[in-house]
Amino acid sequence: MFSWASGNYPAGAFAWSSTPYQVNPNYRAFTPGQAPSAQEMNYLFSQMATASVTGVTVPGAGWNHGILPASVLAGSVFGSAYFDPLNTLWLVGLSASSGSGASDVYSTNGHDADSSAADWATVSNGAAVGAGRVVANIFDGTHHFMVQIRHSDDAGLIYYCVPGGAWTLLVTDVTESYDIATANIFGGQVVITFSSDGASTNKYPRSYAMATGSLIYGVTTISSLDNLGASLNFQAASPTIMVFFQGGPSLTKYATTPDGLTWTAHTYPAAFSHGDIFGGLCYSVADQAFILTSAGTDSKTHIYISYDGLTWAEQGTGLASVPGGLVSIACTDAGCIVGLVAPGSTADPIYSTDGGNTWYFTTLQISTAGHLTGQLPSVVSSGVNFFFQTASHGRFSHYSGPSRPRVT
Repeated sequence: MFSWASGNYPAGAFAWSSTPYQVNPNYRAFTPGQAPSAQEMNYLFSQMATASVTGVTVPGAGWNHGILPASVLAGSVFGSAYFDPLNTLWLVGLSASSGSGASDVYSTNGHDADSSAADWATVSNGAAVGAGRVVANIFDGTHHFMVQIRHSDDAGLIYYCVPGGAWTLLVTDVTESYDIATANIFGGQVVITFSSDGASTNKYPRSYAMATGSLIYGVTTISSLDNLGASLNFQAASPTIMVFFQGGPSLTKYATTPDGLTWTAHTYPAAFSHGDIFGGLCYSVADQAFILTSAGTDSKTHIYISYDGLTWAEQGTGLASVPGGLVSIACTDAGCIVGLVAPGSTADPIYSTDGGNTWYFTTLQISTAGHLTGQLPSVVSSGVNFFFQTASHGRFSHYSGPSRPRVT
């Protein structure tokens, strides 16, 4: 069996003395005539050797080199991501970290993209707009939509453009000081939902819905939910129903909709018995089920499953080694789920291939320093692989990696 050590070289006079044995290359190809460093080769051989003995071949077990947003757009941070299945492109929102800086959405083929700006292109005419952070973006086949929270007053802004065109402001929502928004396509409509934990009395989430290809929208205040506010929200949709949860303490209801505008509130079922603060929601096509995660007051992460969005059951008895919950989850069409452990100084992806019943660690940890309010780490699925981002770092998943311990 291979044993390929980690750690540092001994102290000495050489340039490599006291440096790590293994360094993950941050580029995607070796240059002819230029020898790679021993540390990079050690890292690659270690990954291949370990995987050949105890490897797994599911997306989410392994992750490509890091992508720095500032290398794509100077002074920027990642804010959102969406996979365009029509053109097989990843669409990633980048925004200035504060102040009056503008935002834009960039496209890439992904997978092997790196920090080189040559791998990225704006979906618009290249003129960034607004003065807020990007919190969601989506493409409906006709229009790109970019959702911002304005820096000056936390208003919700929705911009649109046709591919290669100029961004145009569609919505300015000052009903509340918003924290976050999510976007989805469901039932032939784009559905964008804002949430707030602001100081005013109107903390209900607000939902916008418009038919794909159209800019005529309807708006609904989801007043049947708790008026307590939440800085996180989560949408997921099956072919017949969209489910909406908020993440925050003391909440007692979630909502469903058949069309993005007509919402029905549901009281938390008895299965939600751990003082749950919800942190992630996705729909697994392979399992034909919604997967929901929470942080419990018992210092465990809890996983719930529903086949109709209405009846929920817990998977297992909770993950004690992940006491803070998950802040985002996503699922491939084949049923591989990746969740991001709530960050301290790092965010650790874990994955499941059985509907969230059992979970495994990966080798990846990424610093979460520098996050803006409402920009927790997030993971998005293309249906085949994943994009994982913090404000200052991103990675695409690949299909193999060393097996890692089970999360208990």
